[in-house]
Amino acid sequence: MAQREGGQEQRPISSPSTDRSALHQPGHPGDLHRRHRLRTGLLVGVAGILSLAIMATGTVSHQPTVYKPLPNVYFTRVAGTTAPRTSPTPTVAPSPTELASPTPSPTPSASPTPHPTPRTTPRPTPRQAPRAIVVPSQPHSTSHKTTVTATWYCLPGTSRCPRGRSGGLYAAISPDLASLRGKRVRACYRGSCVVVKIIDCSCQANGSIDLFADAFQQLAPLSAGRLRGVTISW
Repeated sequence: MAQREGGQEQRPISSPSTDRSALHQPGHPGDLHRRHRLRTGLLVGVAGILSLAIMATGTVSHQPTVYKPLPNVYFTRVAGTTAPRTSPTPTVAPSPTELASPTPSPTPSASPTPHPTPRTTPRPTPRQAPRAIVVPSQPHSTSHKTTVTATWYCLPGTSRCPRGRSGGLYAAISPDLASLRGKRVRACYRGSCVVVKIIDCSCQANGSIDLFADAFQQLAPLSAGRLRGVTISW
């Protein structure tokens, strides 16, 4: 440090650098003022930036949204979806005659009162006698004959038949004529005759023949029950 002659200390010469360093010293009035201005400027700058941001946001939000159509590359054509064109049906205008003459409405006819149909009770069908099974007759002599009483048996559902038989021109003979068993005999009553084969022995009284129902009906109805004076020959 330069010193004056005579031993006296010289004061430092003030310069801009020395003045600026003094302002930066803490507690200096100039330093407080400078900080206040910096803080105020910073706040103003921040407020301005926020205002610009708000204005820009408001402007963008009010802009209308524009939708652009998608290019055809994003679409795939589907075959067979085209609706067929239908030709319009021509409308036929009514003729003047049809307009002039109205169609008369049909007069409702009185429906006849239905009468109840009387129910008819079905009549039972009379049971037909079984068709006689014709046994071919063999020529036989008529040198022997006798008069007997004829009855009937073997009618399915009414009278029991011998085992293995259900009808036919057969008969059973009384014990006094047991020799005729296995033979064919001719039985006649009031002009009607039938040839039967004796296959069984009857337990009735002597002088009787028990005909199958099919054979009995050749002489008389079954309702007769018993026939007296029947002539048998063999």
